[in-house]
Amino acid sequence: MLGLRISRVNGEVFEDCVVEERETQTFMSREEPADLHEAVLLGYKVYVDDGNSLDTKDIFYLAEVIDDPERRVFRQDHIVPSRAYKYKVTAITEVGEGDAAVESLVPSSKPRAAPVASVLDDCTIPWYTSKALCPYPQRYQLTVASVDVREDADITSPRLFPFVTVTQGTILEVTEERLGADGRMYLSIPSYGGWLYDDTPLNPSSPLAERLPSLKAQWTWPDEEEKAIGGSPISAWRVYKSTDGIIWSDNFTAELSATARNVSIPCEVSEVTVPFWLRVTAVNNVGEGPPSNAAALRCSLPPGLQPAPIQVGSDITSILLEFQPADLHNATLLGHILTYAHYTDGVHVEEKSVHVSTLHPRYNVARLCSLTFLKVRQFLLL
Repeated sequence: MLGLRISRVNGEVFEDCVVEERETQTFMSREEPADLHEAVLLGYKVYVDDGNSLDTKDIFYLAEVIDDPERRVFRQDHIVPSRAYKYKVTAITEVGEGDAAVESLVPSSKPRAAPVASVLDDCTIPWYTSKALCPYPQRYQLTVASVDVREDADITSPRLFPFVTVTQGTILEVTEERLGADGRMYLSIPSYGGWLYDDTPLNPSSPLAERLPSLKAQWTWPDEEEKAIGGSPISAWRVYKSTDGIIWSDNFTAELSATARNVSIPCEVSEVTVPFWLRVTAVNNVGEGPPSNAAALRCSLPPGLQPAPIQVGSDITSILLEFQPADLHNATLLGHILTYAHYTDGVHVEEKSVHVSTLHPRYNVARLCSLTFLKVRQFLLL
């Protein structure tokens, strides 16, 4: 006697669909079909409409027959990013093939190329302090003429050593800095054979010099909503650096968050006045997009030691001074700061500073008393 059982054809399979996208592949997983009607599951059939037809109707082709009922993953290779793909998955039992719902998927693509970076500043702002200038990290430019050189690193108490003269504007390489018990900030300068300090005591709570601000570049992402074709959001930005704008390393200089729109690049000693190039890429969960166009950047030195102003005229109550800038290091001159002090009988009376525009290379110091001496110096604004 032969026993038989009549089963209904199984129902739809596409309960849930999870997609993992790679550059040219789509991975699709699905839940086990719920409506098998007590039939034995033998496998699946996967149908795909790749959107490559001019027909307005859906045209599905059989992409794969899966004869393992435990396997619930389908991989499609050679996908075209941003093209819409439609999938149908049917369950196969001993009584036949079931129905399928249609699932439409749009694989995300890599981000588009980011726009070219632009220069925010070119390291040409003033770094003036009362004691020193620091054009780049671990370098100092003293604004006084006398320093006390110490021959060893023991700076717990002051000792007297002969003063040496350092020309104003000289750039000194500093390997270490320490605060002495006498309240002075000592600098280790190998070129002078030991420790050095400014001959005017410093306030220990104040820094000896201002550091050179990092050079900054920024970029924009024009379509904040679209982010990238296919809708995958930006997860990070990568910044690459080149010495010639032609050869680029595969290693990025910095990786920033998705909300970042600028980057700071320290101005190294070897890069001062030498141009370099930056470009950026956008990253999402699919991969890294193509790089932006490259922007040429440059770290600049502050202006060098300026020649003394020249007296070109005078009368009983005024002196006419003329001055010319020098050692601008290819930066743009914004103006002059002219400082002068009155001396009467060797006594310092008062000191004044005036800003002089680039349109007036001369300045008339007026309302002077007769037989008054002036001590004048100038700074440049870049």
